[in-house]
Amino acid sequence: MTTMMLWHRTAAVARKELTQIRRDHALMRLIIIMPLMMLIIFGYAINNSVKDIALAVWDESRDRISQALLQSFENERRFRVIHVATRTAMLEAVRAGQARAALHIPAGALVKARSE
Repeated sequence: MTTMMLWHRTAAVARKELTQIRRDHALMRLIIIMPLMMLIIFGYAINNSVKDIALAVWDESRDRISQALLQSFENERRFRVIHVATRTAMLEAVRAGQARAALHIPAGALVKARSE
């Protein structure tokens, strides 16, 4: 079989199906209305905005740069900062579901930032 014959058969089946769809008005409505309904419903249902993510923060540095970083997280309102005192407390907050993410700011963050 040649490629031309395959395309000819495919076109014949497509023509037959289009004729069938034109004859059946209920099917025509279904083909048009269902995708539109799904587009409208899913357009309102799916929301990709990130808000109020609980973030466990272990700040060993406690200097100007870490405070500025944490302040920017809090001002943005995408994160709800939960301050913890130890690494264990930070990991436990994530495991217990109190926080969805964790951030460790090591000691000397300002010095490391200046050197880079």
